Amino acid sequence: MPLGDPGRSLYSIDLSANHRFLAGIASADSSPGVAWRFDLASHRYTRLVNDRADLQSLRLSPDAKRVFATGGTADPELTARDVVNAKELWTVPLKGIGKLRAISADGRCVAVTDQAGMTVFDAVNGKALMSTPIDSTTPPGMWGVDLSPDGSRLALADDRVVIVWNTTTGKVQHRLAHEARLVAFSPDGKSLLTGSAWIQRWDLATGKEMYAKPFLAKALGVSMLKWSKDGTRLLTNWPRERPGIHAARRADLLGVWDISKSELVWQEGMEGGVVTAQLDPHGNRVRALLNHG
Repeated sequence: MPLGDPGRSLYSIDLSANHRFLAGIASADSSPGVAWRFDLASHRYTRLVNDRADLQSLRLSPDAKRVFATGGTADPELTARDVVNAKELWTVPLKGIGKLRAISADGRCVAVTDQAGMTVFDAVNGKALMSTPIDSTTPPGMWGVDLSPDGSRLALADDRVVIVWNTTTGKVQHRLAHEARLVAFSPDGKSLLTGSAWIQRWDLATGKEMYAKPFLAKALGVSMLKWSKDGTRLLTNWPRERPGIHAARRADLLGVWDISKSELVWQEGMEGGVVTAQLDPHGNRVRALLNHG
């Protein structure tokens, strides 16, 4: 069945941690729009946040029972909703149009950027836990952001350096020397992967590199870093390298790696761009949403 409403494009797409739901924003021209969810088990497409059509980004909680969305232009807000009961849980103002960047694996923290910088909110009550301005010449749309599984750390890559904050104290814990595009905390929260044309792993207790040689060196930067839940495998996505001025930048080469050995165990070229993908808990299966448009 068609995914979406006639005349609307889908974007800000998020795949739930349990692999069952896709969710995102739908609009006629990539402007603020309506929130939607697609149940991959029943093939059912439904609206979320039914009282708003001015949303810019959203994320599902890991259990897919809550949705967090940014919306509004004159009065920007972050809102949390109970998906099961279609109930508003809380709504807080933002300092400018906001974008949801990450949610912790335990579902207790969400990270949002707006004109004031980066803020980490308590997902239960909407209280701001940490807020910091971001001094960067890199456009916000190119930042890589992740929260540790328990929300105690926040990492940001801005194509110059990777900064790791302690979200309890708001203090910078590490500045890691990698011009990275993406960051991904390990499931145990003890290490961090940073990725661009190569990937490095960092010990967060010491801030030191864990790989003697960075691995997965490519001419083009990685566009996805996702761990398996057990921390043994990594899902990556790379743009296929093509010559010429119209070289495609679409993410179309999926790979699964053994973390301990830094070895590729599976890869598959995709005909279209990979919109989003997930590994199952043990890293044995990949579920991917492709863009054939």
